[in-house]
This record gives sequence, structure tokens and C-alpha cells, in this order.
Amino acid sequence: MANRSANPARQSERVLDPLSTINCKVLSTQNWVGYGLAPDQMPFRYKTNPPVFGSTLSYNIARGPAANNPNDLAIIFVNLHGNLTRAQEDAHYRRMFERARDHNAIGIRGTGIVKDVSSTVKPLPNSPKWIAYYAVFPRGMAAVIAADPEVFDCGASTNETIGIGAVEQAPTWAHAAISKDTWSEPMFQKGVNGGYTYRTPRAFVRARLGQHRHLFVIDTPIDKTHPQFLGGNRRTRCSQGKDFYPARTGIVNNWDGHGTQVTILAAGNGHGVAPAAKIHPINVFNETVAGCYSSDILAALTWIEERVRNNGWQNSAVVNMSLSGGTDNDSLRSQDLIENKLVPLGVIVVHAAGNVNRAITPQAPLHPQMSDAVIVVGGMNCHGQWWGDRFAPIAPIAPIAPNAPNAPNAPPVRPAGSNWGNVVTLAAPAVAIPIPLRDGTMVNRTGTSFAAPLVSGFVLCLQNGLRQHPDILDLLMQNHTRMPGFNWDMRVLAIN
Repeated sequence: MANRSANPARQSERVLDPLSTINCKVLSTQNWVGYGLAPDQMPFRYKTNPPVFGSTLSYNIARGPAANNPNDLAIIFVNLHGNLTRAQEDAHYRRMFERARDHNAIGIRGTGIVKDVSSTVKPLPNSPKWIAYYAVFPRGMAAVIAADPEVFDCGASTNETIGIGAVEQAPTWAHAAISKDTWSEPMFQKGVNGGYTYRTPRAFVRARLGQHRHLFVIDTPIDKTHPQFLGGNRRTRCSQGKDFYPARTGIVNNWDGHGTQVTILAAGNGHGVAPAAKIHPINVFNETVAGCYSSDILAALTWIEERVRNNGWQNSAVVNMSLSGGTDNDSLRSQDLIENKLVPLGVIVVHAAGNVNRAITPQAPLHPQMSDAVIVVGGMNCHGQWWGDRFAPIAPIAPIAPNAPNAPNAPPVRPAGSNWGNVVTLAAPAVAIPIPLRDGTMVNRTGTSFAAPLVSGFVLCLQNGLRQHPDILDLLMQNHTRMPGFNWDMRVLAIN
């Protein structure tokens, strides 16, 4: 009888203490890849971070079409108060385990925490810890979780994806334009016929630009062995970085090559502004999705904060985000993280303005572009004019013929062009920028996605390990921009 009574005790302990090492594996490194557990995978956590115990299947259902989601599963972001004790944090996690068990009992399986996006570095003085995670539960549970005393912020994701820019064909010109105090159509045409030049100071050694500085690129996968990234020893300047979707099946996407081409303009050997910078690629694009999830962008920024803090790269790092920006809560949280975590470290975030030719305003915001802490880059065309026509009439919608099959009633759109507004910091070349492919042939790209890395590369050159965030912004805007030669209200990158 003694032996029989001992067994229930052990089983009860396993049920009541889901955080014990019997039930939850403790990892030696933080797991940034993927969401949730595979079948038969054991729950895990990194140190005292949030435990991951929800399933990948439930995450995929929450991300998928509503027709396949009968229980209205949602991705729920949870940010705990930064001053909690470990006991308080663990009490909250145990409560989340109980909720998952309760849902499992009624047939809703696989709910729970699916992604840890907490920072493990020691917070700055007077700054709270960043303890955050994503969970999968029926959407109505967001309000229940938000009522927990340990929770600071909580909300359900809208599954918004963040896009990248479009591409077009056209001739060479961009690097000459950012090195001059004016640019015009005659200057462009002269270069078409006779080549382009730019001025340099004495004792100028271009190959050293960006040396000892760090470029983080949140984008699509990067070809780390592209010739533009190889040093004199034929070794790549790209670190391992972080790939949130390392599995590849060979699916062709319209965004293939985007991250590589963006990085070449910022830090390529022959076509980059800072060819000596160390490159840290961060892939947030799943090859089965047209865009990237704002939750992955938030995780990427958290990962960057850890790398900068742990390696002592304060005042020596730039983050390039050649993305469209978003309107959901996770995009706003990314903006908050930039302001409260990255700016104090002297990390400069450069973001594309976007390419849909519309104003970014408080009434129609995009995040993180709304932040004064972010350098937002609009577009200039090859004639020195603003790229796009902000006064262009909106394209009308063609009427649907009587008795025609039902069709989506798409909203009217403007022709492609740079977004604008008071949030846009400056403009840079964004049209027909030539970029070398791996085999040396050239392809021309258009979009503010390709204007942003020109600024990112130059900011790397301004950093010296001592200049802080406001110092860099003042130096950039006061000494290295000019007024445009045409009737528009945006300063233009002009390297002095």
C-alpha cells in the first residue's frame, strides 16, 4: 500500500508544478526560432524566462484563415511588469498552464505560451526588465489575461504582415547624388553618357568606412557569401545573425534577394556606403507568407538589444528596417522598444518611409515611423525630384459590368511613390538604383527600401563609439543634408 500511495503523490507534483525540471526543460541558450512545440516536444524555458508549452499547430491555426479556426484562436502578446519578483512571474506562468489545461479539457488543444521574446540582459538604471511573450488562446482570453495583476500590456494580434518595396529597371546614379550639394536631370543625363563621380577628402580610404561598427538588417534572408560581403581573406563580413525561419523548401517569393540588395547598398564592398561594417542579418520572412509578422519584428529588436548590451556595442550599431511599417499593437510595441531600450544604448534605427504614396499622420499612422527616435527615409528620383506625386489623383475603380461575377471592391489607390509627412526625416535616392547580383550582372531597384540603407551606411560612418543617439541625429541633419532644388519640403542626404 505504501508503494501505491507514493505514485499519486509524484503525479500530483507533476501536475501542480509545471515549471519543475521534470516537466519543463531549461535551455542553455534562448530559442528565437519558431513558435510553439512540435508534437511530443517537451515544454522548455530559458533560465527564468517565460516557458513555452503551447503547440506549433495551434499557432499555425491562429495565423491561418478563419475557416480553419473554429475556436477563434489568436496570437496574444503579453508584457509583464518589469519589477516583479521571480515568484510573481512564475505564479503568472503557472496560471497560464492552468488555463491551457482548462481549454484542453473542453477540446481546445495546444493553447499556451508559444514564443519567449524577453530580454535577458541587465536593464539600464531606472529601466524595468523586459519580460514578454506570445501565447495562443481563444481571442476572448486576451481580456482575461490582461486583468492579471502581473500583466502590464496585453492584446491580440491582427495577423497584419509587414511588406517590402517594389522594384523597377533604370540607369545608375545614386552614390553620386548623395555626395553632392545639388542634383538635377542634367547631372543625371551627363552621368548616363560619361559616368558618375563623387568628391572625397584627402587621405580618404573608402575600405575603412564603417570599421568597428555593426549593421543589423531586419529583412529577408541574406546571401552571406555574396562577393560584396567578402573580405580580403575571402571570409564573409556577415555574422551568423538570427534566422527566425531557417527551414527552406525552395519556394520562389517576390521578395527573394531583397535583404541582400538592401545590405549591399549599406555595406557592400563596391556599392555600399560603409564597406568595413560588420553585418548581422536577421531574417523575419517565412517563405510561405507574402510579408513578415510584426511579432517577429518585435522579437528581432529584442534580440538586437541583447546583442548590443552583451557585446558592449553601445553607440556603435545601426538597425536598417527596409519595411513598410505597421498599424497593429505589435508595431507600436516595437516603436516603444526602440525608444526605451535601443535609444539609451545609442543604437540608431533607420526605417523606410514606405512606397504607397500617402501621408503618414497621427490620423493615419505607421509604426515605428511615427517615432522621433527613428530616422525615416523618403525617396528622391534620379532627376533630383521627390519620388511620386503626392498630389496625383486617386486612380478610379473600374465599374463592374451588370450581371458580372462578384469581385473584390478594392479601395482606390495612388500611383507608387514615397510616403511623406512630418515624420519623414530626410530623403535619399530611391529610384533605379543599380545593385550587383552574385554573378556580377546589375539589376536596378526602386523603392524607399533602397533609400534607407544609403542613410544606414552613412550613419555607421558617423558613429565613433562615443557619440550618442541625439549627437548622431544632430550631426546628420545639420552637416550632411541639403534643401532640395525643387519645390518640396524635405531635406536630402548630402554627405559633406
